[in-house]
Amino acid sequence: MRELTVVFVTQDDPIYVGTFWLEFSKFANELRENGIEIKKIVVLKPLGKSSKTELLKQLFNFYGLVDTFKLGLKFIKSNLTKNPMVSVVRDLNTELIYAQSVNTNDFVQQVKEVDIVFSIAASEIFQSTLLNAPKYGCFNIHSGPLPNYKGMMPVFWQMLNGEKKIGITIHKMVEKLDAGEIVLQDFVDISDVRSLDEAIKSTKKHAASMVKKFLLTFDDILRNLSAQERILQKGSYFSFPSRKHAKQLKKRGYKLI
Repeated sequence: MRELTVVFVTQDDPIYVGTFWLEFSKFANELRENGIEIKKIVVLKPLGKSSKTELLKQLFNFYGLVDTFKLGLKFIKSNLTKNPMVSVVRDLNTELIYAQSVNTNDFVQQVKEVDIVFSIAASEIFQSTLLNAPKYGCFNIHSGPLPNYKGMMPVFWQMLNGEKKIGITIHKMVEKLDAGEIVLQDFVDISDVRSLDEAIKSTKKHAASMVKKFLLTFDDILRNLSAQERILQKGSYFSFPSRKHAKQLKKRGYKLI
């Protein structure tokens, strides 16, 4: 078992990304016992938006008035209770840092000292200097069965297209988005799921188990990495959905929240 030092980059989203972290922190002892050291968790702005107004506008354009209100209540509830990241960083025995960017020279120099940088819904595109800085590179987990469902909101698009299993992929990061070598892929059955909210939470929990597996089996992944093909132009890409698309999902019998 290879000892690893890891830096995670994520975004400030207590509703959905927070679900991943609460699940992942359950594996803290197992990770430590196997020589996995999480040096820090770096938190970026949600969805890469420069202001809360801009973020709210995008969410409103998708969810509409009623579901945006429901989402707001969930956000308020999460802030009234203890920030989930407080217990996460305690359990993982790591450092929590809020940052404007991870493409700064200072951050790049820091991660040259670690083995892996891992993106958990990171809301900033990694530049080449960052991608090449860690010893073994940067990796990302994407809630779509790459090479299909590249882009934004992959869980939503899979549900809209009638998929009964949601694909999740861990891949190496390269300059082209969602285009590195696939190292792990799995599927979550959503046959009994009735809302986008429930489906996203299910995939976040399963993603936590996949990241744990990735770290604990990294020796095998590293041996096989050179034999993997990059995700090229094939597949499908989706942008952030609109209100029209949300209405189409509701017609399929699903709720948003």
